[in-house]
Amino acid sequence: FDKDADRLAVGFNDASPPSSKTRPGAVNLYTLSADLASATLVGSIGNGYSTKSKDVDLSSSLDAKDIFGEGVDLNETGSRLVVSGMYADGKDNTKNSTGEVMLIKFDDDDFTNGSLYGRIGSGYGSVGGNSLDIDANLDNNDEFGRGISLDRDGDRMAVTANSDDGNGNGNADAGAVYLFTFDDTNFSNPTLKGTIGRGYAGTYSLDLSGSTGLIDGDKVWRVALDGDGDR
Repeated sequence: FDKDADRLAVGFNDASPPSSKTRPGAVNLYTLSADLASATLVGSIGNGYSTKSKDVDLSSSLDAKDIFGEGVDLNETGSRLVVSGMYADGKDNTKNSTGEVMLIKFDDDDFTNGSLYGRIGSGYGSVGGNSLDIDANLDNNDEFGRGISLDRDGDRMAVTANSDDGNGNGNADAGAVYLFTFDDTNFSNPTLKGTIGRGYAGTYSLDLSGSTGLIDGDKVWRVALDGDGDR
């Protein structure tokens, strides 16, 4: 939901997309009437969608079984959307099921002219651009993007990596949360600030080792940020 609960984005598996790819995943965009009395499907984002005015065709950016839409979140106005594909294989499909996040912008809070602005994952972009390469942080089957959350302004984001093995890969499938900032509300200069999980250290990281922390197989699943992005 956006803050007024009159805009809604919903991810789904998309077993039968307009094109021939199998289960690439998609996101439906809805407008809602007062008190959630009714919902209107105004567009879809995914593989081959182009018939509705709010549709966004990402066929060149999606592959079969990416599960795009596993994680979705809107900023408070509904003008910024983040969507994850936890089984995506990185740029040029070189790293199996590492996962990725797509950054999508609209011209306004009515889902107008949606466009893919950037991507975060293995092999994408460079420092200072609209995309971010975190290849050094991701391994095969980490499933980065199982859960995702934006703050209200859309300049802070948290993303789970369901099967992250901890710093040094010593804790199989413990899971982790990656913390990102943007320079502004336009998704400019995405930056990985820190990681929460087994063995991670640093000013913006948190080590969840020990008897009360994460253990092998915990598989961190979902994540939520408050409006200010400081909780």
